[in-house]
Amino acid sequence: MFNLFRTAAVAAVLLAPAPAVLLGAEFAGELTLDPAGVTRINSAVTVSMAGGVPEGNLILLPGISGGPATPVQVERTPAGATLRFVVHKLDGERPRTFAVFRDDPPAVPPAAWRFADGGGHRDLLFGDAPVSRDMIAYDPARIEETFKPFTHVYGFGRDPALITKGPGGRYTHHRGIFFGFNDTPHGDFWHGKGVSQRHARYLAEREFAGPVAARRAQVVDWVGRDEKAVIRDTREVITWRVGPAHVVMDYEVTVAALTDEPITLGGDAHHAGFHFRAAQEVADAPGADGKPGAAVYTRPAGATRVKDDVWEACDWTHAAFSVDGKPYAVTHLDPPANPRPNQYSTRPYGRFGSFFKGEVSKDKPLRLRYRLIIRDGSAPVPPEQLAAEYTDFITPVTANFKKQ
Repeated sequence: MFNLFRTAAVAAVLLAPAPAVLLGAEFAGELTLDPAGVTRINSAVTVSMAGGVPEGNLILLPGISGGPATPVQVERTPAGATLRFVVHKLDGERPRTFAVFRDDPPAVPPAAWRFADGGGHRDLLFGDAPVSRDMIAYDPARIEETFKPFTHVYGFGRDPALITKGPGGRYTHHRGIFFGFNDTPHGDFWHGKGVSQRHARYLAEREFAGPVAARRAQVVDWVGRDEKAVIRDTREVITWRVGPAHVVMDYEVTVAALTDEPITLGGDAHHAGFHFRAAQEVADAPGADGKPGAAVYTRPAGATRVKDDVWEACDWTHAAFSVDGKPYAVTHLDPPANPRPNQYSTRPYGRFGSFFKGEVSKDKPLRLRYRLIIRDGSAPVPPEQLAAEYTDFITPVTANFKKQ
């Protein structure tokens, strides 16, 4: 049966688009994905397998019908392996089976993610294209510029510009992708008044970079007025390449107290939580009302504005804006496993994010997840697609592998 399937599959592949990727590929089995009733679009899929994973590089095909190949990133463990790949469309009504092929060595070596260290920063690139930049310098002589680490995001295309803001501009404390709280017993870790957040190190054992996704793990110390670290967070982010103008950033943030007493994390929706700040030109550009601030937001149908650009019953928000004459869209998703209640702040000048109040201790850290989707904004994303992307994020697919 499998020999017949393999013969048919390879024959179909040779007639399919981009066959060079698959010449010499060897059939290895079938992978069936159960969408759990959720229609999935541009879904970043992670599958953990307990054993029997084929050796070498893997690719997926949609059954014996041929079609473009999907690269699979394989991370092997003593117990099995983790597979990572992107499915661009998965019907929620029925499972879908993919043919798994070994492509070792690949006929066309794929481009891949890589890290590049610089002076006070660390870049993540896909091939030669920069995608994000961690700003990690701390210098007491330049405290206004360096009192907290943050992550810049680049746009798309040749010679891309940054689409996020750094120090200066309207509200200098808003910088790229950042995390903090302005109300703690040990000070204001949003504005950095007499306290700071400081990059401590990267965890090399938690990092990977391949053709589909890359993960980095950064440790950040929150240092109080007495120069002692009182809170430590670990920010792990997996960045997926969905397409040339579409990336997904999956954050897992673990926050723990370093003190013997628990520490409350508080503030308000405008000055605490996990946020994104678009480039300064978004704040300078006129909006539809003629006032400065050109970011336009889409929220869930049930979201309620409570005051001053603060929204409740809101699990995600979607921002559209332009930088350097190019349209972009960023979707910020906050899953229900995070602390509730939460609020979203969505300012027209391009700063938006989710806020909660909580408490951390040595023994009971907070474990948070967020997803950011950064994509070309030339075409509006329908609200129903945004809602489906949120469901895709919080409801993972299940998978079954049948080896040859």
